[in-house]
Amino acid sequence: MKFSRTVLLAKGSEIVGEIELNCSVVKNTVYISYIDSFSEKGNKNSSGFFYALAEIREDYSEKELVLLCKGSQESVFPGGLTSESSFGELAYEMDDIIGEPKVVNIFDSIGISDLKSVASIEEQKLKRLNIIRSKQQPQQFR
Repeated sequence: MKFSRTVLLAKGSEIVGEIELNCSVVKNTVYISYIDSFSEKGNKNSSGFFYALAEIREDYSEKELVLLCKGSQESVFPGGLTSESSFGELAYEMDDIIGEPKVVNIFDSIGISDLKSVASIEEQKLKRLNIIRSKQQPQQFR
């Protein structure tokens, strides 16, 4: 399985370039090689695309750059068979208003207006943990 995605890069509230992600799966390991508008390039591999993308995001955050994709949002995290069967390309996005998850592609674009929802991988893990805990709490009856 091989595919490519282009994701916009933002710094502050401005789009400053893009990054080309070349993705593949070989023997249950995902690989992402990338090159951006500034000719920076690299390679990441992991058990899933979400985690390889998280490593790339972490590298870019050190340069104060944000990848404008669903996988960067706090409410997006992989889980379950959907994520497993797609090697983490598909993940769940928790809708805080209705409290239900929906399936999204982590490479799908988000806009500058969505920057407030971007989070680090640690913040995403914490959000997921809090959602799981809130679902496990027994209902109180009045």
